[in-house]
Amino acid sequence: MQEFPGPVAVIAGGLSHERDVSLASGRNLVRELGALGVEVHAYDFDRNLLHTLERDKVVAVLPALHGQFGEDGEIQTLLELIEMPYVGSRSRACRLAYDKASARELLRRDPGCYGAVLKNLSSAARGRLWLRPADLRDALLGESGR
Repeated sequence: MQEFPGPVAVIAGGLSHERDVSLASGRNLVRELGALGVEVHAYDFDRNLLHTLERDKVVAVLPALHGQFGEDGEIQTLLELIEMPYVGSRSRACRLAYDKASARELLRRDPGCYGAVLKNLSSAARGRLWLRPADLRDALLGESGR
């Protein structure tokens, strides 16, 4: 295993409705990285985060944030601004993927990709499906996606 010149941060929690899932993901990452001998610490996503990472001389970050601020490119933008190495896609890619309409349009332009908008689930649901709302507001308004 490669040695790091300082501690690695796992950022979890945050402000989204997926906070509990994010905290569980963060705990799992900290446990597994620690078992590999990595000096790793958990951090919650709050207004002091960047200052705390700097103070603790963190050398790299593993974002474990779910939903808004984690998957939408926000944490990645902040880390890029302070030139902090992190695991995952760059902020622009996150923003495009998080916005389902933009992602669909980009994929539509690539002849190697395809997708579908389902209008009648009863005819399409012959196996297991994972449905994700195009907009987070749909999920918050009670659409279960199941």
